[in-house]
Order: sequence, then C-alpha cells, then structure tokens
Amino acid sequence: VTVNIHSAGEINSTLLSDYDILIIPNPGSAYTEDEVEAIKSFVEDGGALLIMGNYYAHFDPSYIENITKDYGIGWYDAEVLDETNYDYKHYNPIIHTWTSTNVAKFVSNNSDYEVEAASSTALYWTGVNDSSKPVYIVGTGDSDTYVEFSNGTQKVLGEDTIVFMAVDIANGGRIFASGSSAMFRSDYVYYYLDHKWDTSAFAMKVFHWLMGRGLCISNYEAPDKLLLNQMTLINVTI
Repeated sequence: VTVNIHSAGEINSTLLSDYDILIIPNPGSAYTEDEVEAIKSFVEDGGALLIMGNYYAHFDPSYIENITKDYGIGWYDAEVLDETNYDYKHYNPIIHTWTSTNVAKFVSNNSDYEVEAASSTALYWTGVNDSSKPVYIVGTGDSDTYVEFSNGTQKVLGEDTIVFMAVDIANGGRIFASGSSAMFRSDYVYYYLDHKWDTSAFAMKVFHWLMGRGLCISNYEAPDKLLLNQMTLINVTI
C-alpha cells in the first residue's frame, strides 16, 4: 500500500477519491459539516474508514460521532478500566473477549488474540442497524471491566463494555471503530510491538479486513485425527 499523511487543508471528496482507506486517529478538533459529508460519501461509495478515539482526557466524542452515528456507532466520554486483566496499569486493559460475528472471528484470529487497548474509551451501539449496513460489536471487556466517565462516576459494564465495532456496508464500504489509537501507532512502540500481546497482529488483521484483500478463512472445524479409510466433514467459513 501507499500511505500519505494529510496534515493541512479540508478533507473533501476530490481528495478522498484517490484513496481506498481513510484513517482518523483521535482528532484534536471537530470536522466541518462539509468534511463529514465527504467522509460519509467516501464510505457509501465503497471506501474504508478506520476511526479511533482515546479516553476522555484526550478525546471529545463530538469530534467524530457525527461521522459514525448514522452507522450505529456512538462514543462515550469515558475510560475503559480493568483491574484484573491489564498491562502495567489498569487503564491498559487486555481485550480477549470477542463476539461470534465473522468480523470478530477474523480480526481476532478466531478469538485467539489478546489485545492491549491502552487508554481506551468505550463505544456503544446507537440502535441503528439494517441489512444494507449491518453494525457489529467486535471486542468487549470481560466480566469485571468497568467504565469511568469524565465526571468521575464509574459503572461496571462487564462484557457490555465495547472497545471495537465494525460496519460492513453492502456496496463494499467498511468502517472499523476502535476505542484506542495506541495499538495502531508505531511511535507507541511499547503498545504496538509488545510481543507479550497480539496487538500488532490484530492491527494488521484490521487493515486486511478493511481492504478486503480477497477471501480468507475466518473459522474452521475439523477433527484432530482420522483413522485409515474413515470419512468426516470439515466445515470452513470463508
């Protein structure tokens, strides 16, 4: 792939027409209405969007939720915390709970990955969902994961704490929303290249899914062994 960084000027349809993926990592200001419409048109026309936040001290949901709400993805002004499954501090939760959707199975290597979601905010489903643009919950907290809101209040959401969501639009457009941007940033080497977890492999799987690089095996069921002349069935999900 060829990667270009857009550091100044308005995002518009002419600019986006040259690209397959738009990456928005935790923006520091809001997009204009024209920019929002250009981004949404880009996705509706088959483009892919990777969009990320971070917890409330570094993130304002109003900056990006006008892009994703029509697709069923909302953002809390909150921080994801876990005091039993974390790395270094409890604000670096390890996401190891994955849904049964094909998107989740693919990006999590069939629910095998453990991913460090450093300084993550929580996402939520807005209630929007239809067959032309289904929204999927992908990765969540575990039984004791909780959320702390910007006003200091805390709420134990457990597996209802959503960190990763995805939208697979019928025309080929795709959205992947992540509560953490650290795992996609190579300048955060501690998070991205930490071989203790599957963070970098997960990041590459997300890009693979967004780019739709051909058919992939997302899940299979097969016996551990066969006897001579024995027949069996192998189930493969593509």
